[in-house]
Amino acid sequence: MQVLRKLLLPIMLWFAIALVGLLAYQYFSTVNANQHTAEADFEHYYESFDEKIESAKQFALGLATQAATNPDIQAAFAEHDREKLTALTLESYQQLNQQFGIPQYQYHLPPATSFLRLHQLDKFGDDLSAFRATVVEANRTGKPVGGLEVGRGGLGVRGVVPVQYSGQHIGTVEFGLNVDVQILASLRGEYGVNWSLWLEKEQADLATFVTANTDAKPPIKELVFQTSTLKAPTLNTPAAYLAALQGNKTLSRVVENGHTFAIYSAPLYDYSGEVIGVVDIIEDRTAAVNANLRQLLINLALIFTVLASAVAIIFIYGASVLRPIRALTDTAHEIANGNMSRNVNIHSGDEFEQLGNTFNAMTTQLRELIGTLENRVQERTLELENRSQVLARQSTELAEVNAQTKRRAAQLEAIAEVASEIASLQKIEDILPSVTRLISEKFGFYHTGIFLVDEAREYAVLVAANSAGGERMLARGHKLKVGKVGIVGYVTGSGNPRIALDTGMDAVYFDNPDLPNTHSEMALPLHSSKGVIGALDVQSTEANAFNQEDIRVLSTLADQISIAIENDRLFEETKKSLSEVETIYRQYLRQEWGRIARVEKLLGFHYENGKTQALEAPLSSPEIQKANQEGTLQTGFDEENNRGSLAIPILLRGETIGVLNVRASGKKNWKQDELTITQEIANRVAVALENARLLDESQRRASKEQAISQIATKISASVNMRNVLQTTVAELGRALPGSDIVIQFANPTEEPDDQPKTGEQ
Repeated sequence: MQVLRKLLLPIMLWFAIALVGLLAYQYFSTVNANQHTAEADFEHYYESFDEKIESAKQFALGLATQAATNPDIQAAFAEHDREKLTALTLESYQQLNQQFGIPQYQYHLPPATSFLRLHQLDKFGDDLSAFRATVVEANRTGKPVGGLEVGRGGLGVRGVVPVQYSGQHIGTVEFGLNVDVQILASLRGEYGVNWSLWLEKEQADLATFVTANTDAKPPIKELVFQTSTLKAPTLNTPAAYLAALQGNKTLSRVVENGHTFAIYSAPLYDYSGEVIGVVDIIEDRTAAVNANLRQLLINLALIFTVLASAVAIIFIYGASVLRPIRALTDTAHEIANGNMSRNVNIHSGDEFEQLGNTFNAMTTQLRELIGTLENRVQERTLELENRSQVLARQSTELAEVNAQTKRRAAQLEAIAEVASEIASLQKIEDILPSVTRLISEKFGFYHTGIFLVDEAREYAVLVAANSAGGERMLARGHKLKVGKVGIVGYVTGSGNPRIALDTGMDAVYFDNPDLPNTHSEMALPLHSSKGVIGALDVQSTEANAFNQEDIRVLSTLADQISIAIENDRLFEETKKSLSEVETIYRQYLRQEWGRIARVEKLLGFHYENGKTQALEAPLSSPEIQKANQEGTLQTGFDEENNRGSLAIPILLRGETIGVLNVRASGKKNWKQDELTITQEIANRVAVALENARLLDESQRRASKEQAISQIATKISASVNMRNVLQTTVAELGRALPGSDIVIQFANPTEEPDDQPKTGEQ
């Protein structure tokens, strides 16, 4: 028995240690795997939070951009007309707020003075530059700014876009979305974890933000509470929060009130990339930890049960068991030494015999396995190589798709910038060169040119270009025959876009010595209501640089250019028509007031010493003549009569219809108040005189219409031709006293051609 104990107890001890080690390895491997899985999950949660913030930012910027590019809003904002701006925007904001829950919509004057809050109409004029850095940045740079920012209401997503009017920066428009418990609750509903937001105390104090939950004690003095999906937020370690404020992420295990939590603390970045707080992602891991512990205890119990049973069996049946085991041991040693032909012979009729048979079968399989191991290794290696090739191919395809997506995004962003440039400029001679420059810069084109078809529709004339060769072409008046010369000629003739992927082989390519490096060219038609008005020509130094997708993308840009050209044409026509109307109306005013002076013999009135008299002859002085000719206020001094004189033109829609002359004794120094009052009186006199003239003209016309109506009524009452004629001449005589009235039929001695001849009657 002593030999049995000495022999078997070390084996059992080793076996127990091996089992415990295996169990420990399995347990810690599981824990590490769970840790890595948890880190990946929390990183995914954190990225989802960033995506929600980015989505909110793009939404806010989109709304702000739409408002900033509205011409009516631009005009009202430029005029500082708060009521008009409110009328233009309040209804749309109320609809947006009702549909999307947008808590903030306001306009600012530089650098950050609130001009209008649609969400709080009675509050404006306060300076926000101390803590609204997004507004200050947008007003300073003239570029859109979006992202997280701490305000008076706490953390929010801002979208601030500069507003331009007539090419001048006038302020910014902002849409703001709250980052509150609703956003966190949606994330909790999606991923089943709780969230907490902490703000950097310095940022919160600067924005005068006060937390609504005063019971939430901050984990460190550098933080204040913003919001959480938990009534009482579970806190991470102070070191984790300090690390997050330094831009690092920490996953910690915290035990609180009998529960085990996994807390992921990560930095919260504002619009400029600065850390302004910490976001906590909290998951209750109590159930998982308890399950792991239960499984560990079960495994330990099984191990100890097996060991105890094995020890008992060994000591009870040691003698009978030792012999077969020794045989197995000897055989195993032989096999281990390379004797793969050795078999164990056990004929005990029990499990040991089965074990021996199984051992022999295992030995046979081992021999076969060793024989086929090289083939299996080769097959597995080939399989891994095939999978690696598939993964490499998929990675390449994904990279190509990603590159195409980035390229399209960059193109769309460039189109937006070009459209903004078009909207910010008014004159077409400024718009077209700026557009060619922007297109080449943003799309990386070697040359960009804009052609317009001449009035005869015979040539496409180059009017704007960005390259050095294009400048030379502009200087010599470069033009192409419509429908005949080059890609531009083809496009302006057919109205269809055209791409030359290999310019050396394209049949319609025009070899231009000013652009020798061109290897690809694309031309897009510019359409208007009158048909094709020109072409947008872009050229690249790369072969096969364009495709059909580029046509679809850049056609949008071509349409923007066409609209700008058409708008400029309409603006010039409207301005010309308005000038003609104003000229005609001023001529009409001069004629009418000249007629009044001649017919009414009304030169004006003179007031002095309480008496008003009509002028018998027009007054003449240098200041009166100059005021009448130039239409501006004039002063003078009559040395002979020792009188100061003030002559103010009476202007009606820019036309001088008279002069108001004020004289004072002595050399008079006219005060600004006196000049202002006199000028205002002259303006009101002009309006009153015009109203009187229009009333007099209306009365004269009414009198004429009444006389005509009366005459027509009396004529209509006559039933035969003679009475009609007599009534007509009599009424005209009364209407025009002192006149001779005669009515005579035309050619009374001639017979009409359609009357029958004498012999035919």
